[in-house]
This record gives sequence, C-alpha cells and structure tokens, in this order.
Amino acid sequence: MIWWLVGIAVVVAALAVLPIDLICELRGRSLRLRVRWLGLTYRITSMGAPPEREAPDEEPAEDHAAQFNPGALWRHRQTLLNVAREALDLTRRLVRSWRLKSGELELQVGTGDPASTGMIYGGLAAAIGVFSRHWPQVQVDCQARFDKRIMELDGRLVFRSRPVILVGHLMRSAIRLPWRGLWQLRRDYISS
Repeated sequence: MIWWLVGIAVVVAALAVLPIDLICELRGRSLRLRVRWLGLTYRITSMGAPPEREAPDEEPAEDHAAQFNPGALWRHRQTLLNVAREALDLTRRLVRSWRLKSGELELQVGTGDPASTGMIYGGLAAAIGVFSRHWPQVQVDCQARFDKRIMELDGRLVFRSRPVILVGHLMRSAIRLPWRGLWQLRRDYISS
C-alpha cells in the first residue's frame, strides 16, 4: 500500500517539474496564445481585429448607485491597498518566472520613399544587432520594402517555465493575502 502512495508522489513530482511552454504567435494584427505541456497544446486565446457587431437592443439600466457604499471601501482602504500590492507582486513574479526559449521574428518595413526606408532600415539593423547579442535564441529577419508603405511584424516566441514554480507563486500570494480584512470588507459591504 505504501508503495502505491510513493509511486503516486513520484508521478506528481515528475509532472510538476516537467516544463510548460507558452507560445505567442503574432500574424498581422492577430495574436494567438497557446500552452504546451506533456506534448498537448491548449489554446488560451486568440486576439485580433474585433469583428463587426450589431448594436444591442437597449435595455433599461438598473440602478446600481443605490447599492454602492463608498464608506465601506474607505474604511478598508489599507486592506484594498494590500490586495493591490500583492496582485502587482504576483504579476511581477509570474512574468519573471517565464524564460525565453526560442523565437522567430520577421519584420517588413517600408515608407514608399527609398531614402527614408533606407534610413529606417539602417537604424533597425543596428537595433537588431544589439537585440541579437542579448537574446541569441531569437532569430530576427528584417526586410526593407522600397516600393510600398508597410510596417508589419510576424513572429513566434516560446517561453518556458515549470508548473511547480507557477503554483508556488500562486500559493505564496494566497497565503499573504489579508483574508481577515477581505472578510470584514465583504461583511461591511453586504450589510450596508
């Protein structure tokens, strides 16, 4: 019986340290985010130019002003500041836990005027040289288009982290939240 528990613990530990990849793909004006873990790929979101929407039918607006009590929020301002500080700290730690694994960027630049296109291309070539020294795992291809006006960036970046690191950051933030103050805020806000 104990060996089953040890086996399950080893499998869970192995899954926690296997790398997880965040894949960001930029094509034209659309951005696609996907997560790859254990050989499976999950789409997080696709963002692009918003589709045309029809105007919604107007519905009567509810009166939320009568329910809002700024006094409850003011009394608990320190709790809210602590929650905001912890949210910013969590965001910072989560962003820093991802490491750039690989990438390809393709940039096309053109102004329609060959002289200004050449000047812009020269500046970009110098910037790409500096960029390539700091991030050699990213391949950058810049093309000058002297015949038309264009500024287009296509690319794919892959970031890597480990689930145990991400879960550790989330657990640390959950422990550090001022739960008592949040509970009192909820109670005061609902009762008023």
